[in-house]
Parts: sequence; structure tokens; C-alpha cells
Amino acid sequence: FLMPVEVRIENIAEIEKYLLAMPEDTKKQLRLSANRAGEAAHREALIQISRNYTIGMAATEKDLHLTRAKSDSIVSILWAKGRPRGARNFNITPFLTPSSKKGASSKSGYSVEIEKGNRRKIKKYFWLQTAAGPHLFRYVYENGKGKRGGKIRKGYRIFKTISVPQMLENENVGTIVGEVTLRTLEDTFARGMTRIIERGAVR
Repeated sequence: FLMPVEVRIENIAEIEKYLLAMPEDTKKQLRLSANRAGEAAHREALIQISRNYTIGMAATEKDLHLTRAKSDSIVSILWAKGRPRGARNFNITPFLTPSSKKGASSKSGYSVEIEKGNRRKIKKYFWLQTAAGPHLFRYVYENGKGKRGGKIRKGYRIFKTISVPQMLENENVGTIVGEVTLRTLEDTFARGMTRIIERGAVR
């Protein structure tokens, strides 16, 4: 899943006089502004995700990427790609310690809090160690009964959480990231162009 967040300079006609007067300086400032805005978006995305979800920044950092504006491009792109993160990255109790080699279950179920303030109870799951670390699973059964009258087990189903792209789609996260991005873009461009114009006036 790929979700790009594009940082663009809008209303280019409004700065046309600067482009005509000092095209190279202006283009460099546009690229710089787009990249600074992209960097701000990246930082703010990490902050807002950690404020809204019980996952740490280190766990989301690997799924967030920034493509910087280069050459003639004035577009910086923040994008996220990744599957739902494992249950072990969120606030789930009781938790299976990494030193445990066998599966561990809780008869009373597990307390799960993925989005902060939204806690719920799940049952019939159990922790199981895998090569990637501990995960929450539950058994999946076939229809019908076995020879001894019991259910026929056909496999496991992993506990479903949420991916970093989905976290970015959260309105609380996306709105603030967008505001910080636009503010950084406008402020960086305005300050840069002021310096360029003042430098030109001195000459």
C-alpha cells in the first residue's frame, strides 16, 4: 500500500515576477522550501502517530519515506508503505516475553489498545513466538467435527492491527501534518525570497 503526501508550491503565477527576475535563485529556493516542508511533514507524522497510537516512533520510522526534490523538480513527497504492524508493537496485555519459547495464552483474554483511548478485550487468542518475534494468533476451524466429536483445526489467524499508511489517513494525524507542512513551506519560501531580494538590492 502506497500513500503519497505531496508537497507542492501552488499559485506559481504569484511569484512569476521573481522567476523572471532571478529564475535560478528562485528555483533553488523553491526546491529548498519543498524539501524543508517534506522534512517537517516527516517529523510531524512520527509525532502525531505516536500521540494517537500506542506504537513507538522507532517502529513507524521504517515505513515512512521522503523523496526529496532534486534538479528541476520542486516536489517533495512523503510516503508510507507497509503491512499492518505486529501486535507486539502496540499496548497489549498480558504480553509474552521474548524469552518464552512456547505459545502462551490468557484465559481471561487480552486487553488491547491500538489507538490511544480506545481499549477493548479480545479472547481466544494466544501469543506465539515466530522468527520475527511474538505474534497474537487464534485457531481457525473447519466446518463439521472430527472423529472424536471435536472441532477440526485447519490453521491459524493472526491478530489484525493497522499499518502506518492507515495511521497517516487518520484525520487527527493528517490534518496536523498538513498544517505543519504548509506553514513550513510558506515560511521557508518567504524568508528565502526576502534574503534573495535584499541581496539583489545591495548589488
